[in-house]
Amino acid sequence: MEVAFPGAANIGRQFPLTLCELEIGRPNDIGLLRTTPIHVCHDDRAGPCLAYRVRAEGRTIAYSGDTEWTGALIAVGAEADLFICECYVREKPATGHMALSILKQNLPTITAKRIILTHMSEDMLAGHSEVPYEMAEDGMVIELVG
Repeated sequence: MEVAFPGAANIGRQFPLTLCELEIGRPNDIGLLRTTPIHVCHDDRAGPCLAYRVRAEGRTIAYSGDTEWTGALIAVGAEADLFICECYVREKPATGHMALSILKQNLPTITAKRIILTHMSEDMLAGHSEVPYEMAEDGMVIELVG
């Protein structure tokens, strides 16, 4: 913990905390969760930077993490019940971050049942009424049914 978050070892917690190293590109079982980290394109000086597929109770939630478009996102979102995708800007790609214009071009290859955009800049938020996808909000509660 100290390596990832300097000073964290001295913070008191009201819950147990266990850190475990995950094997990238392979399913990892953590308790009742099956978690698959997949390398994405953000800034590997902070990384490796990863997207995650988490399977539990017969449902799969996928999360892109910060990334620009990469074909790895097809595997991340494949058949997921929910794909939470970072979408920082609308048109012009930003290094290490998703642009809505590029995501829209590639979404047909991602077979997720539901997509919610997150980590949006002012640029994205200002034009929210023109975005044809569900957008995350502070305090949002998501129920997966079916």
